[in-house]
Amino acid sequence: DLEANTVVNAGFADFSSEELARNGVLIGLVDGRMNAAAVDLEPEYIVVSADSSTAYVSLQEANAIATVDLKSKAVTAVRSMGFKDLGAEENAVDLLEDGQYAAKTYSDAVGVYMPDALSLFEVNGTTYLVTANEGDAREWGDYVNEAKETLTADDGTEAEKVRVLDKNCTTVPDADKEYLFGGRSFSIYNAQTMEQVYDSGNDFEVKTANYLPE
Repeated sequence: DLEANTVVNAGFADFSSEELARNGVLIGLVDGRMNAAAVDLEPEYIVVSADSSTAYVSLQEANAIATVDLKSKAVTAVRSMGFKDLGAEENAVDLLEDGQYAAKTYSDAVGVYMPDALSLFEVNGTTYLVTANEGDAREWGDYVNEAKETLTADDGTEAEKVRVLDKNCTTVPDADKEYLFGGRSFSIYNAQTMEQVYDSGNDFEVKTANYLPE
C-alpha cells in the first residue's frame, strides 16, 4: 500500500487564468468572471516519456495539454492545442441530419480538439503526442457550457441546433466564431512545443461514408 508520504500533489496554483486564456486555453466563466486555473483545469489522461522524466496530461475541456516534470514533481507548462479551421476544405464537416453525407465548409466556425486519450512516440530524440480529438461539454451542477446555434455553411446552407461552446460560460480567442466540440480527427503534436505536425482532417467521415454509405 502507498503511504501518505509517497504522494505528491502537483497543481495549477501558479498559473494565471488570464494569461492562459490569452494563449488560447479555454477557461470557464461564472457570472462573467474567470475561474482560477487551480479550480478550472481538469486532468483527464496521462502518458509518460520513455525516460520517465516527463508526463503529459490532457486537460480536455480546456483544450490544452499540461506538462509535468516528474523529477521536480511540478507542472511546468499548460499549452493550448489550437483550433481546427472548419473553413478549410480538408476539414469540411457534415452538420445536417438528413440521411446523407455532404461535407461543407464553415468559415465562421472552428473545431475544438479536446482530446481525452493520449499516446506518445519518439523519433530521433523528439517526443510526439497522438491525440484522439473527442470533444466534451462541461457540466458542474447548473453550469453547462454548451449552446445550440444555427450555423451557415459557405454555400449558404444552414445547419440548425449545432452543439457549440456557450461563450457566456467559456473564454474563447475570437468571439465572432462558433466553437464546435471535438476535431473529428486524430492529431500529432510536438510534445515540447505543442506544434501540430499532423491532423487527419475529415478522413474519418469521408472514409466512413465511402465504406458504409448506408
